[in-house]
Amino acid sequence: MRKFTIRFLLLYTCLLIYGCSDCGYERVQVVNGLKNYQSIIGFVRNCGATTSESINVMFITPEMNLGRGKTDIFTAELSMDLFLEKVSEDTIKIIFCALDDRIIMQEKDVHGIHFIYENNCRFFNKK
Repeated sequence: MRKFTIRFLLLYTCLLIYGCSDCGYERVQVVNGLKNYQSIIGFVRNCGATTSESINVMFITPEMNLGRGKTDIFTAELSMDLFLEKVSEDTIKIIFCALDDRIIMQEKDVHGIHFIYENNCRFFNKK
């Protein structure tokens, strides 16, 4: 019984460590040349089996790490479809495909940049 308990505790500890590891990020698109030399990035975040994939948009500087110190603009869970369109130096159109109840964050104006949203799954089916 003691061997079983030790093995169980060891396995449980390993699952906790690997289950809480850093998320994976896949860059979808970067838009540069915005007002005040700002840039935004669109990416898919995947934290493994414990969290669903999500699409995200945020401001970023070249030295910034995606996991820390970011300014979030948009987040939607259970989606991988995202396209960023620069309308002007102070306006970005975010086209995505997600269920309305899975949109976590949707900012309209951040740091002098205006964001227009279009939830359009057909846009991604054409490609």
